[in-house]
Amino acid sequence: MNEVAPLDMDLGAIDTSMPLLKSEEYYDFVIKKAEVRDTAKGGEMIHVELATLNPATDMKGASLGAGVMVFDNVNCKAGPGAKPAAVEMAKKSTAALVQACGFTGYQKFGTTASEQLATARQWAPQLNGLTLRARVGYNGPGIAPNGKSFKEKNAITLYVKKA
Repeated sequence: MNEVAPLDMDLGAIDTSMPLLKSEEYYDFVIKKAEVRDTAKGGEMIHVELATLNPATDMKGASLGAGVMVFDNVNCKAGPGAKPAAVEMAKKSTAALVQACGFTGYQKFGTTASEQLATARQWAPQLNGLTLRARVGYNGPGIAPNGKSFKEKNAITLYVKKA
C-alpha cells in the first residue's frame, strides 16, 4: 500500500512570487533561451529568457545571487496588415537585441532587414549563451484589456549596444 507522507508546511503560506530586480538599474545577462514564437496578431516574436550574471539587489533592497531570470518578447515580424510603424518597430526591437549581444549571424540569412527578420526562426537559437547588458524596469500587476490578469514582473526597458 502506498502511503502519502503528510506535508511539513501549509501550501497557502508559501511565497510563490518571483524575485524582482531593483528597477531602473543596469544588469549583465546571459541568454538562457531564445526562440521565435507566433504572436496573437499573426506576427512573430523572439522570446528571450535571460539570467543575471552577477549578484543583484531586489526591489526591497535584499541581496539576490546571480541567476535571477527576466523574460522578454521582442517583436521581429509584424502581422498581416500591420501599419508601417509596427513593421519599423519590429526592425528596431530586433536590432536592439542583436546589437546588445554582438550577434551578426543573422547576416548570412539575407542582405536586407526584411530577409533577416523573415528567417529569425533559423538564427534566433544561436543567441543562446551570448551575454548582454540591459536596463530593467518594473511592470505592476493588473488586468489586460482582454480581461486576463497578470502578476508584477521585471521588464527589459533598454538593450545596451555592445561597443
